Amino acid sequence: MNNTNWPFTLRLLLGLCAWFVATPALSDTADLSYVFYQDGFSEGATVTGAFSGVDLDGNGILIHFPANEGGPPIQHLELTSWSMHFSGNTLSPAFDLTLSDLFGFVYELGTDGLGDDPAYDPTLNQILIEGIGAIGTAHFYTSGLGPNGFVGGYVGGQIDFNELNDPEDHALDSTPNLVVVTIVPEPCGMSLLITAGLLLAGVRRAVHLRGTALRP
Repeated sequence: MNNTNWPFTLRLLLGLCAWFVATPALSDTADLSYVFYQDGFSEGATVTGAFSGVDLDGNGILIHFPANEGGPPIQHLELTSWSMHFSGNTLSPAFDLTLSDLFGFVYELGTDGLGDDPAYDPTLNQILIEGIGAIGTAHFYTSGLGPNGFVGGYVGGQIDFNELNDPEDHALDSTPNLVVVTIVPEPCGMSLLITAGLLLAGVRRAVHLRGTALRP
């Protein structure tokens, strides 16, 4: 079957699908969603999580620095959600942290890893280093060159932020591996892909049945 004989709606949907795939971020103010993963901890333990945010100043970096006492001397809030889960092992029990525990976050958009790149922020007029830093009431998690000075990550127990000189001193477990980041497709784009696929399957089935009916 030639493309020119496809129903107009199907061709339009396929065109829209191609546009969505080629344009993951429709604007600088689009709310982008990601999942992340970090392995290499003892006994096969992992960190998994998700975050979403809006690049408010359009500089290609998602930044989140709450104005907490003892925290960074800047405030820049671009994340709308963040959460992580450590699966746990004999060195550290499983735990979860959320956006309210996050004291620092820098991610350069369009990269598949978090924690290994410097990112210049023209809004703050300084170079920021990618990384994640979160401290809860009973556990902490850091990863990346920004908060701990190396690509990998640390997990630990209770910590006093004001006495934090080196995360390694307080860590219960660590990994040398990078945080792997994957963008979550936009729901609209996924719906178009599914609809187009169903329509295409329907058209192919109709053509097959018509061809079968015409056979002697």
